[in-house]
Amino acid sequence: ISLGAERDTDQGRTSLPRHASLLKLVSALALDDAAARQLLRAARQQRFAKAHDSPSRWLGVLGPLHVTRGGVPVQLRERRQRTILGLLALTPNTPVHRDELIDAVWGDEPPATAANLTQDHISSLRRLLDSGEPDSVLTSAGAHYTLQLGEDELDLLTFEQRVAEARRANTHTLPRHLCVC
Repeated sequence: ISLGAERDTDQGRTSLPRHASLLKLVSALALDDAAARQLLRAARQQRFAKAHDSPSRWLGVLGPLHVTRGGVPVQLRERRQRTILGLLALTPNTPVHRDELIDAVWGDEPPATAANLTQDHISSLRRLLDSGEPDSVLTSAGAHYTLQLGEDELDLLTFEQRVAEARRANTHTLPRHLCVC
């Protein structure tokens, strides 16, 4: 497999090589037919399990902004839409005032219709993020918007949770004077 594919696997962007890569691996390892079938069957089973276990939605903000729904990438074509989603995802589960979103999108010279355009982008984001759930992940209250996500839906929250777990583990395993807390 390529260096890029190896890096993507190591960094968790992909967990399984493509079928063609698996065939090359079978050849490089000189696997017999039984071992090759076992490897390919295991990969198929893992792909099936991954497709059915993937969260209904996943947002990544640590690196390039990306969204998946049911394991399928969601295209965010509009720059303003990506800006709004990025800002909301950086402050998950916290209300963000519409004026803050407008400033992020248009800076010091927003158009007269900025509030309406922001609402249009929010509506589009709701359609992209909600996959038939009765409650929207993107809520509004007055002039505030909140992106409501759990740890299993946003890489930033997952990262923060893992850091907190590491800190707790660190305090339990090291003498207090050696703890980096």
